[in-house]
Amino acid sequence: MPRKPLAAPSDTGYSSADATRRRLIAAGLAAFSAHGYDGVTTRALANRASVNQSAIPYHFGGKEGVYLAVADAICDNLAARIAPLLAQATAHGDPGEALPALLAALYQLSQSDATDRERFTLIVFEQQHPGAAFERFHTRVLQPVLDTLARLIGTLRLQPPEDEAIRLQAHMLLGLVSSLISGRASFERQFGSDRQLTPARRAAVATELHRMAADFVSGVRRNGQNR
Repeated sequence: MPRKPLAAPSDTGYSSADATRRRLIAAGLAAFSAHGYDGVTTRALANRASVNQSAIPYHFGGKEGVYLAVADAICDNLAARIAPLLAQATAHGDPGEALPALLAALYQLSQSDATDRERFTLIVFEQQHPGAAFERFHTRVLQPVLDTLARLIGTLRLQPPEDEAIRLQAHMLLGLVSSLISGRASFERQFGSDRQLTPARRAAVATELHRMAADFVSGVRRNGQNR
């Protein structure tokens, strides 16, 4: 198969081919997070990216290739940003303080800007409708978070993190964050007709999330670690 010709670098430092791929990935993130995989056509992708429709099979092989490239870009971005949060939680001397702080930080990260909300929306969508990108999201983003939560809970309860109940509790606590993403429309409506989560409101949500997780920790310590 003949190799694709190399394009000359542009003034931005990217070749025209790189620029086209980046536009399609950005367009794919916005479109897939809004409509899901089946709700997006290659024509709609090309129009949103302002590229010729033939660029999709040329650069990605088809719509699924764009979707997987979007998933890889999400994983690259989030894994790099979440890793320091997980390392900080693991290194903390008190898991009872680390656990609430980690959940609040994850929520804040998921709401950093519109692009982050799109990233996490697509991850939640793949959780509900597992498809081509599920394994990427699970392995590179979700599993490290669940493993860290399980280690923190296991330390609190004096039980191994592999214990089924511990891993179940890790999923439930992470669900506090994911429910604020998957139920975003109903959640935002609670804050008035503008349906917007302002920075102050997001900070208040993070505070309440921290408090709920701290109550979980208090309950574990009050009722006995092994219960």
